[in-house]
Amino acid sequence: MTTKELDTKVAERQKRIFHKRTLINVLLLLPPTLALQVLLVCAISTYSASLFLIYFILPMFYTVEKRICYDVSGIGKPDYTYADGYKAFFNSSQGGIFGVIISIVQGLMLIMLFYLLLQLSFGSIVNCFPEASSTYNDLITLVNNQNTTYEESLNFILAYGGTLSRPLTIVIGLIAFAPVGFVLFFGINSNLDNHYLCTIVLPDIDKNISSSQARSLSKGSFGRLFTGTRLAKTFKYNWPYYVAFTVIYGLLLYGFSFLQVNNAYLLPILVSAVPALSIFFAIILDYFCLFNEYCIIEEGSPIVLERMPSSMKDSIYQTYCSKHYVHGEESAIRGCFVPGPTFNEANPFSSPFENADNTPKASAPKPEEDKPEEQPTGVVIDLTKDEHKDNK
Repeated sequence: MTTKELDTKVAERQKRIFHKRTLINVLLLLPPTLALQVLLVCAISTYSASLFLIYFILPMFYTVEKRICYDVSGIGKPDYTYADGYKAFFNSSQGGIFGVIISIVQGLMLIMLFYLLLQLSFGSIVNCFPEASSTYNDLITLVNNQNTTYEESLNFILAYGGTLSRPLTIVIGLIAFAPVGFVLFFGINSNLDNHYLCTIVLPDIDKNISSSQARSLSKGSFGRLFTGTRLAKTFKYNWPYYVAFTVIYGLLLYGFSFLQVNNAYLLPILVSAVPALSIFFAIILDYFCLFNEYCIIEEGSPIVLERMPSSMKDSIYQTYCSKHYVHGEESAIRGCFVPGPTFNEANPFSSPFENADNTPKASAPKPEEDKPEEQPTGVVIDLTKDEHKDNK
């Protein structure tokens, strides 16, 4: 399959994204998105304890993901509900489909990286705000004083920390921009893409192993054969959404940089407002990004089959045809991803003609033997006149 052919097929399948179900799917995203924003805003105040509650809102995101799968492939339950999502999460081992823990760890690593890069410029940013500059210099002097107690430092922050809200909003916003974008558009989506590809290569894989095992299987084996093409096509079709997220994030950061609070207790909420609000727009935009990625995987799956080595094809075929493999609707519609092996593939050391001598041959027809003409039987009546009769 050429790149042009793949683009044509993807464009044809993308037409399924804009229909009346799209509005319903987006509306189903609103409750879990709002809940996620609240948990993230409270993370600073609760010392990240609120982040553990994210797991209980993931089934609502899973519901929308299953509806996207149906819109792309036509397989599954069209009216998938929150109840179905919670049932699948807690009864069918689907909790690892998003790979949230790995994505959060990757996001935290990026936060630490950008913190190290931007902390050196914090003083310069603070100097852009006169009301914050004096407070910042007094705080540095107070902290550097060895005679200062912890209570004195805390009381100073509670009394004057609100004046630092504007530069802190900018710095926190800059630090969180890349991690938020990476986790939502690439980290979690990559896990979902690998899982979706696994459901194509091994239909009904979720009935046999957990979703986390399925995406790990795809990522570590046949998913690698398609990673380069998938990422290139993903950026080609999704870059407008990435630009839109960047513009929205920049506008939010610019607007909140003018806000200032006098109460230091409100400072954590203000400085985390931009990343939290940006998540709302990111998730809505990511809905369309994920739809495009599933279209790319659906139409690009023949490329995966073309690039598979023979040993991998045999393994997938044997797994799918095993008597212990549980089949369902996906198997009935998709069938086996790998075609059945030919005689040479199934018997690499045998020849299809090796038993030809033992095969009964059709005997050639025997020539008919010369048989004497049979003498007529019965009564012969001579009706000629007497003078013409032969006396003999």
